Amino acid sequence: MTTPTKPGSAHHNGNGSGRRLDMILESKVESADLAENLIYEFSKEEYGEEEHHAIRLAVREAMANAVLHGNRFDFSKKVFLSVELAAHRMMISIRDEGEGCELESVPDPLAEHNMLRESGRGMLLIRTCMDEVTWQRVPSGGMELVMSKHCPRSRTAPK
Repeated sequence: MTTPTKPGSAHHNGNGSGRRLDMILESKVESADLAENLIYEFSKEEYGEEEHHAIRLAVREAMANAVLHGNRFDFSKKVFLSVELAAHRMMISIRDEGEGCELESVPDPLAEHNMLRESGRGMLLIRTCMDEVTWQRVPSGGMELVMSKHCPRSRTAPK
């Protein structure tokens, strides 16, 4: 794993096992735009327009959750973004430094009594947009979301 960089900067790992991007982002709304755009530039050759739309939506939602619900806009806390592009998929990790939540306690956004709520659909959108999604509590504090998207343009993509 590469060493995290200072806030707002990127590091590309050229070790031959694919490409990697590691960033430390501030706990502010603008970080969602930055993460979304960086991931697009990092992977634009691997995905078509439809896949990029899904990836961008998932990244935006994940960053919003990390900043708002995880770090609660605490500027002393950071969001750690890692992206790895291998031959057949892209893995994205977004980790906050907040208290986290119990995933089971998040209301079902498809339940009739939740349909008109203004929030609560981010996790559903992330799961819908990406091929694999996991959340885990980090021992040092915070939550980590790991999501992946298969590369349709790769010759070694799973069938």
